[in-house]
Amino acid sequence: MRVLHVSPTFFGDASIVGGAERYVWELARATARLADVSIVTFGPDTRRFERDGVRVEQLRSRRTVNHPLA
Repeated sequence: MRVLHVSPTFFGDASIVGGAERYVWELARATARLADVSIVTFGPDTRRFERDGVRVEQLRSRRTVNHPLA
């Protein structure tokens, strides 16, 4: 089974929301024990990495509104 989680930002040192980001991360990490899991998220640059068995692809966002969650 393949599972994809989508989150507006990624849980980490630069987190803005906190609770929602952390929920997506913890759910993905727990699910990775049973399935092929990826997260697609958005940030200032494009990057790909894997952590704790979860593939993360961060896509560069183009903000049109000056707000951290835009």
